[in-house]
Amino acid sequence: MVLRLEDEISVMANKADKILFICHDVLGRKISGVGIRYLNLAQETACAGYQVTLTSPIMEDNFQLKGIKLVSCKTAVNQEKEILQSDIVVASILSLKLIKSALINHKILIFDLYDPIIFEQQERLKNTPLLTRKIKLAQIASQLQLMLASGDYFLCASHIQRDWWQMYLDKMGRGQNLISVVPFGLQKNIKDNKQNIYHKIKGIGKNDKIILWGGGIYDWLDPITPIKAMAEVIKQRKDAKLIFLSSTHPNPALPKMDMIEKAITFAEKLQLYNRFVYFLPGWIAYEERDNYFQNAYLGICAHFDNLETKYAFRTRDLDYLKAELPIVTTKGDYFANLVEAEKIGLSVDFEKARAMATAILKLLQDKKFYNSCQKNIVKIKSRFYWPNVAKPLLEFCRYPKRAQDKKRPFWLAAKYYFYKILAKL
Repeated sequence: MVLRLEDEISVMANKADKILFICHDVLGRKISGVGIRYLNLAQETACAGYQVTLTSPIMEDNFQLKGIKLVSCKTAVNQEKEILQSDIVVASILSLKLIKSALINHKILIFDLYDPIIFEQQERLKNTPLLTRKIKLAQIASQLQLMLASGDYFLCASHIQRDWWQMYLDKMGRGQNLISVVPFGLQKNIKDNKQNIYHKIKGIGKNDKIILWGGGIYDWLDPITPIKAMAEVIKQRKDAKLIFLSSTHPNPALPKMDMIEKAITFAEKLQLYNRFVYFLPGWIAYEERDNYFQNAYLGICAHFDNLETKYAFRTRDLDYLKAELPIVTTKGDYFANLVEAEKIGLSVDFEKARAMATAILKLLQDKKFYNSCQKNIVKIKSRFYWPNVAKPLLEFCRYPKRAQDKKRPFWLAAKYYFYKILAKL
């Protein structure tokens, strides 16, 4: 299979009016980070005057967005139809068939590489048999290589991510100006809801201080260290309660994370479960999230010392900024560096429960320091507003170009199919 590509740059200024966003996750009332990102990028693009279509394989009935065409695409045939009707396609992942269709029909391809999926899967699969793990990771890598070879433009979430992807683009002999930093964003306004939803949970009082784990529990994250830390915190502060906001991902196609059961079992072992550590069932609806964050006292995040952490962009930390919650986090990722540089909370070493407990107690007991962190959050959070972070994408859409150095990924296509077949054996 040879994919024929034009060698010359094709400038499509003033012609690329139709932009397609392909979201591979759930769209509806209960959405995760991927859905939130594509929903907001689509809205920013529509506000700039483009005809925008947003697709998803799992879309709730009656879900609507003003000014955006929403399409539920459960099959590649449905997806290809939308690609053919668009000028620019934005996606985080595409099958070889859809990449080929976009290329031969001269569509501009923008690949969104903000989520370091290969490092996430490396952590999730680390306890599987070695051969199985290698095959599945090779399949993911071959698909990413296809995208890097065939994309006209790329998005990522941070400068360290950009350096990583640029290294691979360099190895492919591609240019230096094909990738821009478009981080995850946050909305300007937070719903003002002073009704404290937490005191409805048995065992939590109206004046308790909520330490919020503001997202899902994934195998590459470390919920164990915050739970250990709580065993120390409650020796001094019985009013401190650790809440894990969501436990079951809204996308039924995703595998269940082993770390959820590990965290619950560990909390039970320490006799903290439903006393000082709580796991909310299901997944919180998007429009209800502000209530949970606004009525918390501080945000917490913990992870391990690995490549996933180095290249991650934790979207839950943006929810903390939106609600002006000081952050306690382990070191090593983008937001840990931001916490340290901008003094918006405290960071501790990996898997150090006592250090995390000390950090939590500092924010619980030192009101002056807590207020200082909040003031610093107010100073910086506007840089993450969606209209600001989306600017590089909108600039490219204004003057889109078909890259002249796109490759003919014949051998990559063969490699992709080889590992795809192996993974099914």
